[in-house]
This record gives sequence, structure tokens and C-alpha cells, in this order.
Amino acid sequence: MKNNRNRIYYKFRSFDNDGYNLNNLQNDCIFASNISQLNDPFEGLIDNSKMSIELSVLKRLGADKQAEILKTGLNDFLELRNKTGIYSMSQDWQSELLWAHYADSHKGFCIEYDIEYLTRFYYQRSYFIKVKYVDSPVNVSVLKMFKKKLATVEIVKLMNGIKSLPWSYEKEYRIVFDECGTKNIDKRGLKSVILGANISNDNKLRILDILSKKTVKVYQAKLADNRYIIDRELIHEFNEEIKEKDFFQDIDPFYLSEDYLEENYSKKHLIEKALNIVRAEPYVTKINHCTVLKEKNKTKISIWAEIEKDWRPQVNFSFDEEVLKQLDI
Repeated sequence: MKNNRNRIYYKFRSFDNDGYNLNNLQNDCIFASNISQLNDPFEGLIDNSKMSIELSVLKRLGADKQAEILKTGLNDFLELRNKTGIYSMSQDWQSELLWAHYADSHKGFCIEYDIEYLTRFYYQRSYFIKVKYVDSPVNVSVLKMFKKKLATVEIVKLMNGIKSLPWSYEKEYRIVFDECGTKNIDKRGLKSVILGANISNDNKLRILDILSKKTVKVYQAKLADNRYIIDRELIHEFNEEIKEKDFFQDIDPFYLSEDYLEENYSKKHLIEKALNIVRAEPYVTKINHCTVLKEKNKTKISIWAEIEKDWRPQVNFSFDEEVLKQLDI
């Protein structure tokens, strides 16, 4: 797991006329945009001249079948690029330009997220990448991609992680989902909201009403005296009322029996620790089963559970044996 500092990223928002950004904040959602909805007209641009040469050479050599495979690969590449959803963030909440461009000239707000919670239920369907800034489009070779058998994350970086140099001030990071659209998030991912230095009193009251029902810190951005620096002051710290789950089904005792665990029965106390952690998860409605797995020199305890959201039918919570031994729960 990353240290807490490297898990924190920021999203700048405005008070749009339809109230869309506030609704997403209220409902613990984010929106992953299609590539055509982003504000950079060169988004996703690649230099495909090398691809064209590769196709031409193959055809001249009479390798029509190989040329067709290459063309299909290119089309698949472009189709995947056009299908993905992108959620952009920055590690710099003090950027004057980001406040000006994405938070309505400091009249909006900035959301602080913990990326660990933002992606935890999409880990097989999302990629977290750092945007690379270049002075010219990347020249992509499909033959090279096939030959090297690039991992999916490397292909995603090629498709959705490269922008031109003028955008480098954004210091952008992205969650790239397999599809665009609204995504439910773990509410614990919301850490704080920073209100813009020029926010209106009406909008301030609107957002405070929403945040008062969550566990979150609220800051007011302030312009420093005699310096080009944006500071912030803590003005509220809300704590959500903890409610009992409407439904919860615990693990079948059979999975904790010696008949099931066999040689791993001696680890039952560690499995119980892991179960207690999963039981406390706010979205878990049912614990299905547990397994003890050996990966290289490590032993991991996996708990399979169902959650109330429609992210995935089943979630795997994995715990390192040595970490569990140190926990006093």
C-alpha cells in the first residue's frame, strides 16, 4: 500500500447550472469522461505514420494476412481508446491555474481524495496512471506492440496518458476505466473539500449542507498576504453518524472448521482478525468464504464477500499473514 501522502489527489470542480457536480459529491460518485468530452482537442493523438508504413510493407511483400491482422490490431487499439473513461486529478491543490480553469476562477471547490478508496472496487477494470508531457505525438508501432506483448497498462498509457507540453502545469494523474460514465466510489475516499477563495455565501451554504452528512474536513482557501500562495484554513470537521447495516450475513462456520482449513487450522485466529476487518467494511453485506494461499514466501488470507453496490458481484479482501500478526484486534 502506498503511504498516505502519495495516495492523496485533488479534483477541481465548479458549481454548474445543473447541479451535477454537487449531486456527484452528495451521492459518492465520480464521472469518467469519454475522450471526446475532454477539453484538449489533441487528446489521444498518436503518430500513426509508422503503422501506415508497416501495413504498406506487408502488402508489398504479399503478406496480406499479416497486414489484415495488423490492421485489426490497430482498429482494436483505437476502439479501446475511444471506449475508456477518464477521471483526471492533480497532486497540487494550490495551483492558481487549476483553480482558475476548473473551479470557476476560485468560485468553485476542490475535492481531496484518497486514491486507495477511489479505485478499490474497480481494481480489475481501471488503471491509475501519471500523465506524460511530450513535445510531439508518440509514434506508435503495432508490430512493436505485438512483438513486446505490452501489458494492458502500458497500452493504456500510450492511449490515454500522453499530452502536449503546454498542459504540464496540471501535473495530472488519471484513473482510466474500461468504460466511461458515472462510477460509485467508496465514501471513505473523500477526505476533505477546499472552498474557493471567491466562493459565494449561497454556494458555501449549499455545499456545507451536503458535507454535514459525511465524514469530511472542510477548508476555506485564502490568498496569502504579499505572496503568490494559496493557503487554507480548517472551518469544519464533520463526522457521519454510523448506522447499522440493513442486511448482513456472516460467514458459514464451516469455513472456520478444522475439516475445511485442515493444515491451516492453526491460522484460525488470524482468519478471525481478517474477518473482523471485513465485517467492519461499510459496504459488505455477506461474507461468502475464506482461503489461505501461499504466494512465493508469503502467506495470504483471502476473504470473499458481497457488497451492496453494483460494482462487482464479489470482492476479494486479501491480507498478509505477517501484517495480521501485528494487529491488535
